[in-house]
Amino acid sequence: MLYTVDVAGGQPVELPIPTAFKAALSSNGKYIAYNPNYEVFNQWKNYRGGTQARIWIYDKNSLEVVEIPRPASGANDAHPLTCPH
Repeated sequence: MLYTVDVAGGQPVELPIPTAFKAALSSNGKYIAYNPNYEVFNQWKNYRGGTQARIWIYDKNSLEVVEIPRPASGANDAHPLTCPH
């Protein structure tokens, strides 16, 4: 689960994302890039099995979630980063 906390303090607020392991917030604060599952095969960069890591983008305004497309051969996208724009 992911939470936000006001920089001035207060109680954490849970985001409506059912599961998340790693995440990164966009510089404008509108999007969160995250992995929905634990990174099982961190050391296997060429792993292409059924538990490949994937990255999703959560839009904080519309509450929509979109998976980042992967090549047909698969990819282990285990470290979400956000664009500085």
